Amino acid sequence: MNRNKYLPIILVVGIAIIIGAILWQVLGGKGLFEERWTGVEGKPIDITLDFYDAWLGARQTGDNEPFTQNLLAFEQVAPDLRTRLQESNGKLGGDQQDPVLCQVGVPEGLRTLPIFQKDEEAQMLVMSTTDGQTGQAIVKLAAKNNLWRIIDITCGNAEQAPQGEFSFDKTGFLLKQVPAPLDSKYWHLVFEEEGVLGHAVPLYIDEGSACTRQDGSTGACNEEVLKETSPARVMGEMTETGVKVKRIEMVESVSIQ
Repeated sequence: MNRNKYLPIILVVGIAIIIGAILWQVLGGKGLFEERWTGVEGKPIDITLDFYDAWLGARQTGDNEPFTQNLLAFEQVAPDLRTRLQESNGKLGGDQQDPVLCQVGVPEGLRTLPIFQKDEEAQMLVMSTTDGQTGQAIVKLAAKNNLWRIIDITCGNAEQAPQGEFSFDKTGFLLKQVPAPLDSKYWHLVFEEEGVLGHAVPLYIDEGSACTRQDGSTGACNEEVLKETSPARVMGEMTETGVKVKRIEMVESVSIQ
């Protein structure tokens, strides 16, 4: 048998194995078969609005227009989310809830509230401006190399009160000195959600809001009670722009998981 004729094949295979082993080590044992990260540069709130404005405009044109216009091909839509949303192709309209807008029916307009933002993750709240539409879209974004994309959309309802008599009932830390785009005119509650501390929501406090001190006494919510970084439990009604506060209870500490 002439073994020399197999030598070129053996050399090619050997070289390929060596190159593969080197790449495996350089990439830390991963990356060869990983999905290429896609996304767009910019602020998470702007990226969310770009997608939502396009989706809303398409729905205002026709029920299935978001799919006809291939809006799921936007780079800010993650592949897993794209696959899930594609299941609604041809099913929108009537009493079907839109999986992006989280509304039954098409809103006249949308409002967006930043819930929190970190270097590589953010969360936005998108709500309808149309009276009677109480759906809420919780939009989660993630980033790599400054490229942001939407990785999940969860639908909720502003009229639902899953934690008792209030639609918002969270414990966290009070802050007023907050960075943009949050408005430092208002107190904010920074709280933990799904194991992530950093969610922030503005608190709308008025004469109907009551504050309970640690000693149990209750009175007006003023600067004597509200202190920067103080732990507190906030109860109220979630609106399209923040929480209309009914009660704030000052607590000793906040348990962080």
